[in-house]
Amino acid sequence: MKPYRTAFFLSDFWYDNHMTTVTIPKEFAKDAQLIAVPRFVYEEYVTVQRKIKSMKTFRMTVADKRKLTRARTNFKKGNFVYLKDL
Repeated sequence: MKPYRTAFFLSDFWYDNHMTTVTIPKEFAKDAQLIAVPRFVYEEYVTVQRKIKSMKTFRMTVADKRKLTRARTNFKKGNFVYLKDL
């Protein structure tokens, strides 16, 4: 007895009985690159993007920039203290 095959080749395309057929409108196909992902992957991506968008960013003032350059020059010279020495 031969095993039941659910998939077969139709010319150069792979076809399976469990596959869903999607029709893409020509307006989308010519203007954008489309990617198909599972819904849970898309939802996770959207939640991460919302978190990133809601994060506050830090803008350095002129005084902060001066302090940073001073700290970097002191570090290059070796003028720093290890935390374990404090």
